[in-house]
Amino acid sequence: MFVIPPYVETYYEADGDNPWSYIWIGFTTEKELPLTLPDVIHCPKALRIFTSMKNAADLENGRSAFLSSKLWELFAVLLENEKQSISYVDRALDCIHSEYMYDLTIEKLAKRLSLDHSYFSALFRKKMGISPKQYLFNYRMNAAVSLMLEKDISVSVAAYSVGYTDVCNFSKMFKRHFGISPREYIKCHKKEACRFTHFASRLNSNLTVVARD
Repeated sequence: MFVIPPYVETYYEADGDNPWSYIWIGFTTEKELPLTLPDVIHCPKALRIFTSMKNAADLENGRSAFLSSKLWELFAVLLENEKQSISYVDRALDCIHSEYMYDLTIEKLAKRLSLDHSYFSALFRKKMGISPKQYLFNYRMNAAVSLMLEKDISVSVAAYSVGYTDVCNFSKMFKRHFGISPREYIKCHKKEACRFTHFASRLNSNLTVVARD
């Protein structure tokens, strides 16, 4: 479904060889809608409601009431669809957080959820603000950093621990993400940590002198 708000200029064009068969629904309401409508909605169940709206042509006195009831039925379906969308994303996040160290891909994740890859990616981006592929990549990189800095794990072991079988590829992707290589990252962090420790030691010493005065 394409959602077009009032007073907004919009252009769309059907394929010349395979055009749409579509229904146009325009409505006004003084009541606040129960949901926020995105520009494009994927909801196959709505087709049944749209098809039933064609029967309004045979009505006389009850046409307006019939169409209004179908609109609210549509909103109910969209609300249920939105609920399912959130659960899909939550399930995907659980999988990523618990299986990022394995050979997990977005294609496999979408298949496990029984969703089309493109549709799943759209759902995930809508809720999280980034694509599932980027989220998985970020999560793996942050997990690797945590292993190397907090657990003092080597670069190669950290790479294997977050799902990379090729250490060179891991280092390449790490540098693309953070701007420096894993070893340079560790070196800079440890240097900064030593500098802070030295500064804190001097600060405590100065405070002690002031206290004596």
